[in-house]
Formats: sequence, C-alpha cells, structure tokens
Amino acid sequence: MFYFSLVGTVWGLAGCMLFEGGLKYHDMGTLLGMLGVGVTAVIAQVCMTRAYAYGNMLLTASFQFATIPIAEIISVLVFKESLPVSALLGMALILIAGIVATILTKLAQKKKA
Repeated sequence: MFYFSLVGTVWGLAGCMLFEGGLKYHDMGTLLGMLGVGVTAVIAQVCMTRAYAYGNMLLTASFQFATIPIAEIISVLVFKESLPVSALLGMALILIAGIVATILTKLAQKKKA
C-alpha cells in the first residue's frame, strides 16, 4: 500500500512538471477537497487490503470491479454524461462476471463442506 502511494505520487508529480508546467497554487476549498479525496482513498485502500487478507479473494475482486459501473452511473446522474453502447456492454460484462464468480465461489464452498 505504501509503495503504491509512493509511486503514484512520484508519477503524478512528474506528470505535473512535464505536462502542466509545474506546481500551481490552489485556494483553500480546492486543498480541502484534495485532502478529503486523499483521506478517503487511504481509508478505502486499507479496507480493500484487509478484505483481500481476511475475506474471499475472488468475491472481493468482483466487488472491486463493481466500482466501475457505479462510477459510470454517478457520472450519468450527477454530471449528465452520456454512455456509449460499448461502455454499457462493458459494465454488463463486469456485473455478469461478478455474479458468476460469486455463484462459483459459493458452490465450491458447499462442496468443501
């Protein structure tokens, strides 16, 4: 988790320097927003790491991929974006794969018991 954050920070800083002309000054509202995103991202990463360590790995991965359709739904409802058919098909594929993985996991657990 630490190295993921470290590498993301270094690459983000490099991209900012190369493509944005360096660091920029932000007002307090923007800084508070970035702090909120950072704190919640760290909490989410810790929760995901614990889920992989103590939970069912396949099921956890399936739920992690469900964030993609959820983010797209929010973008449609909040930001009034439109989705191409390929995005809808991709989301359906993700959800179907998660459902199938869950069913197969439950069946495997029943066979062991």
